[in-house]
Amino acid sequence: MKSTESIRLFALDTSFIESQNFLGGKLLKNLADMGKEKHVKIYITDIVYREVLSRFAKRLLEEESKIITVKKRLPKFGY
Repeated sequence: MKSTESIRLFALDTSFIESQNFLGGKLLKNLADMGKEKHVKIYITDIVYREVLSRFAKRLLEEESKIITVKKRLPKFGY
């Protein structure tokens, strides 16, 4: 039996979410808006969820390290 209905189910993976700057990407925001309007259903597995949280935490730690480095250099420039 053929269906004329479009595929409207999306399973997101870690690399896609990370490439979209986690929740900051335009494509991911558009997809979320379509989900809110019930045009699509978005799925994420438990393992992807945990991977995303892990990578997000890793990025936060990296950025924190950069901020600390900059703060240490500021007195050298009279700030």
